[in-house]
Amino acid sequence: NIDYAFLVQAVGHDFNLKRLERYLAICHSAKIKPYIILTKTDLIESTEISRLTQNISERIKDVEVIPLSNQSKSGFDRLNSLMKPFKTYCFLGSSGVGKSTIINHLNQHEVLKTKAVSDSTNKGRHTTSHRELFILPNKSIVVDTPGMREIGLTNQSQVESTYNAISELTQLCKFNDCSHTNEVECAVLN
Repeated sequence: NIDYAFLVQAVGHDFNLKRLERYLAICHSAKIKPYIILTKTDLIESTEISRLTQNISERIKDVEVIPLSNQSKSGFDRLNSLMKPFKTYCFLGSSGVGKSTIINHLNQHEVLKTKAVSDSTNKGRHTTSHRELFILPNKSIVVDTPGMREIGLTNQSQVESTYNAISELTQLCKFNDCSHTNEVECAVLN
């Protein structure tokens, strides 16, 4: 019952393009429209934000990227404009990327407990331990989810819509039953 998914990654050490692609595969499988949110953009230069956004857009087509800062509030105008009354939105991402903080800002007051990233491990801490639904002031419906350490797919049929380039390469493999793992004349591996 989710209409839109905000795939949240922090710039810096947590950013992982392959993880974004796995989230996208889940969205395509469930027929959920995705948006990519890059958080903690106040920690890097604007030229780095532009480069990162361009790299994502070159690899992942037709998914809007929204740079966002929970500190300066930049990007929140764009995020607010996307959120429509009576539509459902979920936030997916690792622990510590700022999902709960974003929801607090959208809700215009603190409804979720947040913690800082661990100084010793430089990783996010599991603050959110369960899914929770909120109705925002604009009547959009938001689901906060716990941070994810691993991502798995249950429906492989929609993976091709995420990995178009790989799908096209599979047609060039020498053998029809190529597993794309160790075959010498595999177009995907080469």
